[in-house]
Amino acid sequence: MAIYFPNGNWKKVREKGLDESNRELRLELDLVSDSYLITIECQSSLHDPNTPKLGFAAKTTIDEIARRDQIKRKLGKSKSRFAGYSHVEIWFELSAVRKLARAADRAGRNPIEAIVDEFKEFFAKAGVTVPDKPLPLAEQLFAAFSDRDRIREELAELSLTLDPGAWLGLGSVSVACDVCGHAWTSTMSQLRRGASRGRNGCFECWRGVHLGNVAQLNADTWAAFKTLCDENSIEIVAVAVGGSADRVTLQNLVDGQIVDRDRHNAQDRLQRGLPIFNAHAEEYEKRREKTKRKMLEYDQALSPFGIKLAETDPIPTSMRDENGNIKTNLLKIRYLACDHVLPVNIGTFIKRLEGHRSRKPDGKPAYCEECQSANVALERTKWLHDLASMHGLELVGEGYVGADNKNRYRFRCPRDCGSEHYEAAFSNLTKRGIACQGCRDWRNSVSS
Repeated sequence: MAIYFPNGNWKKVREKGLDESNRELRLELDLVSDSYLITIECQSSLHDPNTPKLGFAAKTTIDEIARRDQIKRKLGKSKSRFAGYSHVEIWFELSAVRKLARAADRAGRNPIEAIVDEFKEFFAKAGVTVPDKPLPLAEQLFAAFSDRDRIREELAELSLTLDPGAWLGLGSVSVACDVCGHAWTSTMSQLRRGASRGRNGCFECWRGVHLGNVAQLNADTWAAFKTLCDENSIEIVAVAVGGSADRVTLQNLVDGQIVDRDRHNAQDRLQRGLPIFNAHAEEYEKRREKTKRKMLEYDQALSPFGIKLAETDPIPTSMRDENGNIKTNLLKIRYLACDHVLPVNIGTFIKRLEGHRSRKPDGKPAYCEECQSANVALERTKWLHDLASMHGLELVGEGYVGADNKNRYRFRCPRDCGSEHYEAAFSNLTKRGIACQGCRDWRNSVSS
């Protein structure tokens, strides 16, 4: 604004009386020029009702913000002192400026020209013509968007020299290292973060120190590895450096065995007290013993419910959980009452078994769910036959699922009572007893 509208005496304004519904409300205008008769609002995504406000908590609701923005847009046609003013809304956050500058640079276009053209479009929408003047220099924009002198002093403390360069990206700074002369573009937040960790951000200086540290670290690590080998009667026969890790050939001085291993893996196993020679066989036996103990625990948990594991010879697995324990996934169980074998996720199955109220750990042989349902159905059908014969009725069929999704049963009444059949759900039969509707009506009439 200082370049294209230099005599505007631009200032922020906060005034009462602009909102007719609330005269005491102070409305804020970001920039106002009484000489150019222009009001300006620098809008952000906070003012867009269609943009999600993730993680943002504002004292003023988005609906109220939108209402106030609408009042500002109409000030030029109101009876306030801003009557006749043009209202310009600039929807141009700093992140959008950076994106536009990078896109223009990639396209071989002057980024400053791209930004100025974008600003001119916002003014054109408000009917304001921007004077035709030469483009501002990068140094001018940089001075406008940052405290240059303060930044120079801050960078000097890091042995860095500020170099404006061809383009600064409104947030990025071009710097050169006073120690090695390396130049690069960064942000002040990155440079300050590096300073808090004891470095000025220069990659070349850091790499020199880092490579020295790495060399010393490697030397110390190799010395520690050799000490571990000596303590475990192991000789380093050969070393191969290359790829992503060092390979070493090790020989057991006790029995002469030789293995080729990754050096980091060998060092880790020695530090944890794990074997290097015959490691597979020893690990397998350990897992086998561990699996046996786990299978015994499962059998002990299943036995009170009349269930046992179907496998007799446990097979160890190499799978481990997040705590490093051996995982045992699907196992087969045998129901002692019906002798059916089913695969289950054993841990989940035992938890559900213990929480199932209908199963009691009384040691009786258990049926699988399918057999248990069949047994219940047989017992229920027998009970219904007996109950029907007691009331002089006949059970027709084995039951069916009614419209209410309940098992319903039908009975035939041989009496001349006005209703040939009687239907009911099992729960109603147990509560009210069996009697066809004709018999029930007759009983009610007699009792009344």
